[in-house]
Formats: sequence, C-alpha cells, structure tokens
Amino acid sequence: MVKFAHEYSFEGRNALSHTGPPLAPKLWHCARVESGGMLYVVAMDFVAHRPRRLSRADCASFDKAVQVLHNRNLVFGGLRKSNVLLRPNGGLMLIDFDWCGTVGEARYPYDIQVIQLINNNMPWHWGVQPGGLITKEHDEFLLEGLIQESEHS
Repeated sequence: MVKFAHEYSFEGRNALSHTGPPLAPKLWHCARVESGGMLYVVAMDFVAHRPRRLSRADCASFDKAVQVLHNRNLVFGGLRKSNVLLRPNGGLMLIDFDWCGTVGEARYPYDIQVIQLINNNMPWHWGVQPGGLITKEHDEFLLEGLIQESEHS
C-alpha cells in the first residue's frame, strides 16, 4: 500500500509496528520527496480488513497502542474508526499517522472541521481546535469513546 502525506510520524508507526502482535502495518519506506509539494511517500504492508464489531480484545489493543505511543511521549490525534483496520482473524492495526507526533509539538491541521465532525457523531474532546496542540488527554478521550461505542453496539 502506498500513501502520500504532508506530515507523517515514522516514529509512531515504527513503535506500533514492532509490538507483539503488531499494532500497525509493517513500514517499508517513508521519505519526503521534493516533487508534489514536499510530500512524504509511505509504503507499507497491505492488511486485509473486515468490518465487524469491536471485541474486548480489540479494545485492549486500542488501549495498548495508545499506551505505547504515550510512553514514548507521542500522541496520535486521530483515533477514529476510519484509522483502524480490523483484521479478519482478529486483532486490529492503526493506520494514518499523519497527525501523530511529539507531545507539545503535534498539532491538528488547520482545516479540521470540528463542528461538522461533532454533528456527524465524531465526539471530539472540547479542547480540539484547528491548529491546536494534540494532547494525551485528547487521545484518551477518543479511546474511551470508541470503547464505549463498542460496548453499546
């Protein structure tokens, strides 16, 4: 799978792809290229995905992924269903490390549409704002929302 992104956290992806079991697809290449507006070119393993209800083990994997990142002083910022691959044989992997970065440095994009996302049942933390810092508290808030949603599905 190949992706192009303006920002990308090799460190966050690497931390989760080396856990046991891996919580992110294996990364083959991640480098900034000058053509196309200085985009990152990211090549990773393709992972089969099957939509299904989150299990308790999936929720525990979510929690583990967030803890791995937070223990390395990293935040994810985008813990939402679209950034999760549910593997057919069980387990999950996080994808889309565009917003992931160091605590105190990583910021939400300026074009994030918080009001629109709240109205579409995306429960952002009250402190999320365009260009604002991504915090561990925001990650934990989104994680709790995903876990609660899975318990009520």
